[in-house]
Amino acid sequence: MQQTPNMEQIQDSIQKHTRIYKQLLAIGKGLNETIELDELLRLAGDFVVNQIGFERCLIFVHNDENGWFSIQHTQGYDNPMQLQVIKIINLLLSGEVIDYLRLSNEPITHTPEHPNVMVASLVKSLFLKDAYFEIFGGDITIPFGLIVVGNGIGEGPPNVKVNEDEAIMIALGNFILQLSNTVNNIIFYSAWRDEKQRLNENIERRTNELLEQKQTFEAIYKTTKDGIALLDAETSAFLDANDAYAEMTGFTKQELYRTSCIKMSVKEDVERAKQAVKEVVEKGFLKNFIKSCYHKSGHAITINMSLVLMSDRQRILVSAKDITQQKALESSLFEQKQKAEDAARAKSEFLANMSHEIRTPMNAI
Repeated sequence: MQQTPNMEQIQDSIQKHTRIYKQLLAIGKGLNETIELDELLRLAGDFVVNQIGFERCLIFVHNDENGWFSIQHTQGYDNPMQLQVIKIINLLLSGEVIDYLRLSNEPITHTPEHPNVMVASLVKSLFLKDAYFEIFGGDITIPFGLIVVGNGIGEGPPNVKVNEDEAIMIALGNFILQLSNTVNNIIFYSAWRDEKQRLNENIERRTNELLEQKQTFEAIYKTTKDGIALLDAETSAFLDANDAYAEMTGFTKQELYRTSCIKMSVKEDVERAKQAVKEVVEKGFLKNFIKSCYHKSGHAITINMSLVLMSDRQRILVSAKDITQQKALESSLFEQKQKAEDAARAKSEFLANMSHEIRTPMNAI
């Protein structure tokens, strides 16, 4: 026959519940996404055993590599032989226990008075006489872990029995809910932190690559003998130019910035220059465009240009080379060739005429 608790027992129970809930509140305030998982599991075991009063606590954690739930933390196991045995116990994600906990979203309890066939052999293997099973963290597909709370076999009357004190079981459930939320926050925070680190590393690597490209371009821009300029894609106005371009045209950079590539073209090439800019905007590039433009001194120079539309489609990068002397040389060579061909043709005609003149008197004789 169950005895009615006296006033002292009631007061002790109230004080115990108050202490547990105060400790639960204190732990809850200290739990956040920055805590290490091992420390969190240690806190869980300590709260269950040293604050609530159960004799033992085991925490299984899912291993993503092999799919097993393996013991990650134990509390209250002092027997070395028992520790060796429980360390080799693993639970399958698809096993009956985990599967039931996942799909039902309810804990499993086992007591001598109300045994649960599903976990009876497992409870015995864990050297427990009563036990409370609940998954935590993760999601319904793959929980993060399983916490098992209970009392040892043959260790005298326990301070707290599974399902004996409703207030304590509610406190345990609340704590496991906090544990579950904290684990998920840690997982999310860890993934966010790793992603942020990868993003920062990618940004840093890309920044270094762009800086290296910029430095390489600037070195070429400053040292190349070819003229390099940046034009407005709509007006062909000069936005920038290197020293070689200024030297090639005779204008200072400031003077170039007040004019455009089309305006510098000789009258005969203005329309061709406009068409060239239009083609670059449409096709993205144009190679070996030859035109004549005015030097500051007033004479015309011939330049060979390659033009590329920049990614913003607002600017055109120009590389130009002065080929005036090359063109003059080609013209001179062409003239010499023409003269040589004319001389050869005149010689042939002269010899043909002489041959005719010589043959004519001979025929008369």
